[in-house]
Amino acid sequence: MPVEWIANRARLAVARRLAEVPGASAPELAAATGLHLNTVRTHLRALESDGAVERLAESGGRPGRPVVRYRLRRGPVPTGDEFLPLSALLATALAGLGPGPERVREAGLDWGRRWSRGEGGEDAVERLRLALERLGFAVELDGERLRLSACPCPLVSPDDPGMLCGLADAVIEGVLEDSSRRSERNHHDSKARRCTATISAG
Repeated sequence: MPVEWIANRARLAVARRLAEVPGASAPELAAATGLHLNTVRTHLRALESDGAVERLAESGGRPGRPVVRYRLRRGPVPTGDEFLPLSALLATALAGLGPGPERVREAGLDWGRRWSRGEGGEDAVERLRLALERLGFAVELDGERLRLSACPCPLVSPDDPGMLCGLADAVIEGVLEDSSRRSERNHHDSKARRCTATISAG
């Protein structure tokens, strides 16, 4: 399979969702990933063209246009996902050590600060987008609203996804620390693997 679509986070989010729910329709994929329906359809066409996805027409015995559903032709492991079991083990060990939310927050802040310094020269919001994508999130900016989908938190730490959600909040804060931007009104839905944050001008 070509690596181009693996490098595209939105397309990767669609493919991952199809791996989780084979036979999903485009509207169902849009709802699950938080992406716009037209964006999902564009990526589905690209995945079909690459031979990674096939479509299934489902009439359900009802008149009218059939529901078009999709499934992966094969189940590739996207780059980096081979470390998911190890990441889950590390998250379990971390939770067992009980570092407390403040220590977790400090670790996230420090990572965000170091990322921001290493990725200098870019706009703060662009640095933030790159940082969150590096951590495995699919990122979509809509004005001041930052939408995250395909959140890895419940996959890496199924017993305590909130710990990693807090870590992600701290990373956002660390990346934006030296800028005029601030994150507020963060909302996490670990079950749906979607999060939102409002990025203000400070």
